[in-house]
Amino acid sequence: MSLIYDDIVQETPIRKGFPIFDVNRIEVLAGPQGTLFGRNTPASVVKIDSVKPSKATDGYFNLFKGTNDLVDNFDPAQIHTDGLNEQILVNSGYSAKLKWSLADFNVYSIAGYETVSAYSRGDIDGGFGASFLHNSGPGFIPFPSESAAKVRDHQQVTQEIRIESKANGPLTWQGGVYLFQERLGFDSYSYSSTAPNPQTAVIVSDQTNDCYAVFGGLTSSTNDRQATWDIGATYKLDRNTNLFGRIATGFRGSSIQNPRGFDPLTQATPETVTSYEVGVKADLFNKRARTSFSVFHFDVKDQQLTAVGGAKATGDGVELNFDAYVTPNFLVTWSGSYNETQINDSLLAVGVCAQCTVLNPKNAAGKALIEGNSLPNAPKWIANVTARYGIPAVNGSE
Repeated sequence: MSLIYDDIVQETPIRKGFPIFDVNRIEVLAGPQGTLFGRNTPASVVKIDSVKPSKATDGYFNLFKGTNDLVDNFDPAQIHTDGLNEQILVNSGYSAKLKWSLADFNVYSIAGYETVSAYSRGDIDGGFGASFLHNSGPGFIPFPSESAAKVRDHQQVTQEIRIESKANGPLTWQGGVYLFQERLGFDSYSYSSTAPNPQTAVIVSDQTNDCYAVFGGLTSSTNDRQATWDIGATYKLDRNTNLFGRIATGFRGSSIQNPRGFDPLTQATPETVTSYEVGVKADLFNKRARTSFSVFHFDVKDQQLTAVGGAKATGDGVELNFDAYVTPNFLVTWSGSYNETQINDSLLAVGVCAQCTVLNPKNAAGKALIEGNSLPNAPKWIANVTARYGIPAVNGSE
């Protein structure tokens, strides 16, 4: 998934978790979106637009209450530790979007600068002391362990120049260039959690990430048919019903896993995906309701799975969506999907834990062969139901 905030991509995973304010619109676009949004969009794009500056005075207030169900006999006020625990996170960003309106086309410039620094240290051995010391617990502590990680010297610079036609049709076009540069330092530290918590190891790594893109597109339409190529096509069956089909490709750039502790530096090759989708969309009940149904298939090569590295995978499924205004102010939505995914790599193997019951066959090294398994975090059945009631207020707000 790629996160784009005010037309600026948030590439580093740690920047995808910062709080957002004054949101005007959120779009979730099913992937792949490589044609429109470039790399690292094989699954989806979440696009967030903040409220633009205006002369109007407004505000908002949010009230939230959540629950935190803990396991039995766990007391959050009581912990066992003899190490240091500390977390620091600072992030900031700046962007500028300029538009020049000329006679036949518009020119856009979108520039962004993002930076983040982070430090996290924790006692991770589960208690205090160690089995070879005079006192330790709770439970068995084989050895003292305390670690820390630091993100330093991070900076991300992006620049997009885009030109789009101002024609009303039947042919419209746009094109441009995109430049991306990122610098990142990542340090991993190890300590002994016994007093006075001496540092036992440090691994320092630096990454450089540079890329560019040239993009363009054409859209042609007639009174009753429309075709857009990404590659996709839409056929207007009648005034309320459209048939559509789409073939899309996307890729995730090479990934580097920084060394830490007992793990060496590893690198994954680019992941590529090709998806195929056909379906129907229709407006119902005098446009008070809308539904869509689609069937899809996708092929993934060199999929970047954290535990095992690159893999080949396929997926098939169906998806159904239904939105309806029960009253002018009461909106009900329902969506559901069935997804069948499978890893297709006869040599792909993962380590197993000593306490686990392993159902997959093992290779000579004792690792589990996972060909035929479904992809992680890919449930077969997904369903969502929402209900929203809005109370109209002055000036079109609610």
